[in-house]
Amino acid sequence: MGSPRTDGPPRPRPLAAVAMAAVAVMVAALAPGPAGAAGPAPFAFAPPSSVGPFRVGRETITVRSKDGRRVRTVDVWYPADLSARGRPTRYLEPTFPTIGYNSHVALDRVPASKDGPFPLVVYSHGSGGLRFIATWFTEVLASHGFVVISADHVGDTVMDIFHGVVPSASDGPRVIADRVADVRLAVDSVVKRSATRGDLLAGTVDPNRIAITGHSYGGLTAFAAVGGINPNPGGPIIGRDRRFKAVVTMEATPQFMSQQDMQNVRVPVLSIGGSTYVRDFASYWHTTRAHPFLEVSLAQASHNEFTDICHYQQLESVTPAAPPVVVSYINSVADAACPPPNMPVSRVHAYTNRYAIAFLETYLAGDHRYQPYLHTPPGAPDVHVTAPTLQTPVPTSVPLVLD
Repeated sequence: MGSPRTDGPPRPRPLAAVAMAAVAVMVAALAPGPAGAAGPAPFAFAPPSSVGPFRVGRETITVRSKDGRRVRTVDVWYPADLSARGRPTRYLEPTFPTIGYNSHVALDRVPASKDGPFPLVVYSHGSGGLRFIATWFTEVLASHGFVVISADHVGDTVMDIFHGVVPSASDGPRVIADRVADVRLAVDSVVKRSATRGDLLAGTVDPNRIAITGHSYGGLTAFAAVGGINPNPGGPIIGRDRRFKAVVTMEATPQFMSQQDMQNVRVPVLSIGGSTYVRDFASYWHTTRAHPFLEVSLAQASHNEFTDICHYQQLESVTPAAPPVVVSYINSVADAACPPPNMPVSRVHAYTNRYAIAFLETYLAGDHRYQPYLHTPPGAPDVHVTAPTLQTPVPTSVPLVLD
């Protein structure tokens, strides 16, 4: 998954994901305060920290560039009607052949809801991750009426690590450009399928409401896709993509983008991180021209708690045939991320869903009923929401715009 270091691509620290069910734990604690308290009054609809009003379908697809050189595996989570019935989708990665699990939320390839089109949200995994590294987020987001897509960033996944392929520091600019190309290919492919009559995803995607989210290197990928990187020493120029209307990041790696690149980020941005990350790294992104720019600081949340590593470590106890090298690797990451004094992972996930989903509902879907969730909850000393003062950068380059 990586850490927000600034001297090259973070050392990958991955794991496979584990499905989380409702993430309804602590809904009462995370909901807006009662009338008369130091916060907005509660209102009657699904809180963003819990599963929303839709069932969720999942399909795994293969997408290819026109020249056939780029082939990526992409997961698609999409809203389904409450009446949908089917088998639970199963998350299984060949790198971990003895470790698989059934989702408690998503069903396998059930018909999509006819209530679309829905906003489309990209999730970009961290360095050394994989497309279903954050099902606690992607599934719950889909249940609130979003189509969510996530590609394996080939060359920077957990599968690559176990095959001995680890990007070096000098590979960083190329890796980011490659990741952005993956994102654009995935978006193009799903938008096309949505416009294809008879397709499982027909009519599901609103091409005018697209956002991008990501963790660690995936957060950097999100900023790079929106703002571009020009010039990009050591890699191809990354043009701006104006299709993305909002950005949500979880401890985005602060690298490679110049102040001018970041000035090109002019869409709503939500940056979420542990208190140490916010103190040491988050100001890197304060030269954007985002409006609004909101920052959420979670006290003692660790970098890899924004993945499923902690729950995945628990899964090891019921999979005794798991390869020792895999178990050792997962434990090395989880042992650093999950125990106290770090914030409990269930709380990290619930807070992240609260703010990310409320932000996307408000600034992408246009449902302003969710705006009251975008504040610091009364009586919650472990989370702090601010709108930092953004800096004024000095122009250094001319952006290349990808229309």
